[in-house]
Amino acid sequence: MKHLIYVSIVGVDEIPFGYYRHKLGAEEIIARSGVPFSILRATQFHTLVAMLISTAARTPFVILLPTDFLVQSVAPSEVAAQMVRCLEAKPGARLADFGGPDVMTLAQAAEEWKRITRVRKRVLHVPIPGQVATAFRTGKNTVRSGEYGTIGWVQWLRRCEAGTSATLLAARDSPL
Repeated sequence: MKHLIYVSIVGVDEIPFGYYRHKLGAEEIIARSGVPFSILRATQFHTLVAMLISTAARTPFVILLPTDFLVQSVAPSEVAAQMVRCLEAKPGARLADFGGPDVMTLAQAAEEWKRITRVRKRVLHVPIPGQVATAFRTGKNTVRSGEYGTIGWVQWLRRCEAGTSATLLAARDSPL
């Protein structure tokens, strides 16, 4: 039996962001295809949040972020394990959303990143207007009802720091 598994993004149907609209369109094509399928919507990966913060930390003196955005990042390994479970089960159409165990602001995520990477720059808020920003501020990208991984942001950061992850530490040694 064929079984197509498609990984999508939590909030893809509520956040008016171009890439998300394309992901939602792909979900709709899959659902109409006639092929047995499972669609797994996951929150942003820890790696994406770390990349966002470490990229912002490359600016001199400060880390500029939309600190009021909510995140509920998830370990990529846990999404992979969830996909394996999906493969072992029968096709389930649209599955329960899957996210990390912790919902936090981007400011909180950045402060933990700073603590673990020993970066001392100050995090400053960058206000971002618009519907997409409002969706991220109100948690449309978080799991309100679904399933949750167990590897939280801080635990994942510590594991990466122990292994000196390039994504995690990209800004640690930057001048300023």
